[in-house]
Amino acid sequence: MLFFQEDVIKTDDGCCETCRLPLTICGPKSTRSVIKYKGCEASSPVELTYCEGQCGSSSIYSYKANTMNHSCSCCKELRTTEKQVTLTCADGSTLDYSYIYIDECDCIGNECTPQSTSSPEQQKQQEQQQQQEEQQQQEEQQQQQQEQQEQQQQEEQQEQQQQQEQQQQEIQQ
Repeated sequence: MLFFQEDVIKTDDGCCETCRLPLTICGPKSTRSVIKYKGCEASSPVELTYCEGQCGSSSIYSYKANTMNHSCSCCKELRTTEKQVTLTCADGSTLDYSYIYIDECDCIGNECTPQSTSSPEQQKQQEQQQQQEEQQQQEEQQQQQQEQQEQQQQEEQQEQQQQQEQQQQEIQQ
């Protein structure tokens, strides 16, 4: 990849240089590939297109709504056509195969869900509440473990008592 001088950035101490990657604009790109489907394949590679490139995004705080407004867009197909290719199967038969060819791409907006923004005080309260809930869960788990241990001990005692009773019965007989 070639870099222009304006893309070369020196560190603050002047020691090192790094290269800023040039932005790629959203647009159609292509690759060639042999299409294979249900044991049949094209006799030669076919041009397949896809969308690639950078699009903008932002997150801006709205003090009126006390939320973050998110704006994001993706490089997506804008205009497509359906193309066909004939595939040859192993038994010599042919199969007409349709695929989507991308003619044009653009940055298309995605819907983003708003998220409420908490003040530092609210965040602290939420953290404290979460800690309390976690502590309560731990206490409940400990109590369950203790109850299980007690139940296990009772079962062991009952088993020992039954064994002793059996031994006494055997001795008496």
